[in-house]
Amino acid sequence: YSNAKVRFLSWLGQTFIVGGPSALRFQESTFSAAEPAEIKSWPEAPPSRFLELHYEKLWALSQDYDRHGLRHTDTNSYTSWPTATNPAARGDGGLMYVGRQYPYFPTGMKSTFGQLFCFTEGDLWILFGTNNAEFALLRAHPGGGTLSNESIAVCGDALIWHDGLQNRVLQWQGGQVVDIGDPIKPELDSIPALLKPWTASFFTGRNFVLSYSNGAEGGTRNNRSVVFDTILRRWHGPFQATWVGFN
Repeated sequence: YSNAKVRFLSWLGQTFIVGGPSALRFQESTFSAAEPAEIKSWPEAPPSRFLELHYEKLWALSQDYDRHGLRHTDTNSYTSWPTATNPAARGDGGLMYVGRQYPYFPTGMKSTFGQLFCFTEGDLWILFGTNNAEFALLRAHPGGGTLSNESIAVCGDALIWHDGLQNRVLQWQGGQVVDIGDPIKPELDSIPALLKPWTASFFTGRNFVLSYSNGAEGGTRNNRSVVFDTILRRWHGPFQATWVGFN
């Protein structure tokens, strides 16, 4: 796991861990000898880069053996991962493909606003529907991708993220995507290509904070940040420190 981004999700009394060569799980607050409180293998799950909870199912995106694969469990289960496909229902059997016919790899996933947002390097795909019979995966916003899952943040009634391919900060709100990053374009242009996958963000309740590296200090840590006031629609910064946000 030393060279991978490791991601965690807590559900059904378990902490699930993905991002490495194998999926892991941890039984929370247990004193059972049959289920000791230790990290253990999660063999039923496909080893994936991204994991989300969406409509009482676990969703795993991007496996080493199929970078575009989007898998989901049965409802209220973390052990049952159907593998059959049903093209008419776009994944009724538990398996879909995100952008397989396009030249971009999946790079992030976020469940919010009743939809599952699936990002690739260059596009934003959205899974609509609430159950297997209704699910439909659409390339909703071509050109609206990201290079960093950690840059995606829910900000009130909007979703904001860093688009590393085109050096933008994009906002999804009410089904529309707009570029809000033009005032800080010089800062976004200054991020070295190899460090764009390491940008990260968080929301304070009013401000969207984006942290990144400008390549100083060997590029080993995010050393700058910019702040977007979502009420005044105004950018502040950049601010520089020895460490900012995600490292």
